Amino acid sequence: MQTLYQSVPEGDEFTADIPQISNYEATSHTIEDDGSNKVVKVIYNRVAYSIKYRCYTLDGNFIAEIDVPCTIGESHSVDYPEMEFFTCIGSDTEEGATLTPAEDTGIDVFYDCEGIMGVAAVGDAVTEIEGGASYLLYNAKDEASRSGFLSVSKVGDGITTTNGIKEANPSFVWNFEGDGNRFTVMNNYGIYIPELLRGSLVTGSDTPETFIFSFDESSATWSVQGTSNNYYWNGNANNTFTGWDGGHPFILYNYRPHPYFTVTYSCVDEEGNELSSTTRYVKGGDSFTILTPIFEGYTLKASDANYDELAYVSKNLSFTLTYSNGETGITEIAGESNCNNVVYDLCGRRVTSPTKGIYIVNGKKIYIE
Repeated sequence: MQTLYQSVPEGDEFTADIPQISNYEATSHTIEDDGSNKVVKVIYNRVAYSIKYRCYTLDGNFIAEIDVPCTIGESHSVDYPEMEFFTCIGSDTEEGATLTPAEDTGIDVFYDCEGIMGVAAVGDAVTEIEGGASYLLYNAKDEASRSGFLSVSKVGDGITTTNGIKEANPSFVWNFEGDGNRFTVMNNYGIYIPELLRGSLVTGSDTPETFIFSFDESSATWSVQGTSNNYYWNGNANNTFTGWDGGHPFILYNYRPHPYFTVTYSCVDEEGNELSSTTRYVKGGDSFTILTPIFEGYTLKASDANYDELAYVSKNLSFTLTYSNGETGITEIAGESNCNNVVYDLCGRRVTSPTKGIYIVNGKKIYIE
């Protein structure tokens, strides 16, 4: 099963520490002395099988594996694990079904999420592409100034490469639509890789290009060619993405996902007329600090935000900030920059012991937990 080694200083007393092995029970052991070493032989009896719940997103990325032991000869009732931030969609094995395993058994369970996926960890390289799946895209050129994972955060921004990521936001996750070896590529912010430019920085776009993906088994890398002008995926020496007559090698990776959620706050006047609307993406489990806009001639009057939800974002959130037209309250406090760490509430009243909520400190609106 396995061999373990333990070092003991010469002359010290040795006590055999029997290893614990999942699903097995130690029944006996012997200690043999070969002169310079002692060998402990342990006999185990198998007492249980594993029911392994393998949890995936709908596009096939691995979330987690939950191992549940089932004593040999006993039955197990299928019970899908709960995954934080995710909603269980189901499995080919019906929930509540009774299993009496005769060996280790795997159950694949699939989950959905209202957020969009970022990266908790880089997974395995892939040798086949599936339409509807999502991957990380790595420029594998052997130069640090050109290699890295592709990302872009806004339409019009340059597509860049980043080395050494362990986790990442949704701009690094790319969705493939198509079949065979021809696909469009769009990241989780809805930004496409467009028609390539020869030698120039390629920027994120609303307009997709179809690319041909060819796998080279000898190097285990992909070459990627555009269909509009036949340029290949390449990279400039400043970690930017470009097209060229020949391509750089790319590696496509699966990834372990972590969701990001939208927090949208709309600013309105007392008649409900919108002054502005802002949406931010927040990593699941992080807190979100409200940076409320200031509008000339207006004072923030009220907020319907749920501060517990903002302290630990676990779903898409939206709330409204209501402003009154006038020169009182917060607009007066904003000028008191010489008052160190003086705290006011949203009505302009000084607060000595603030609880959770939005306050004005040194003329700036902050969220205090």
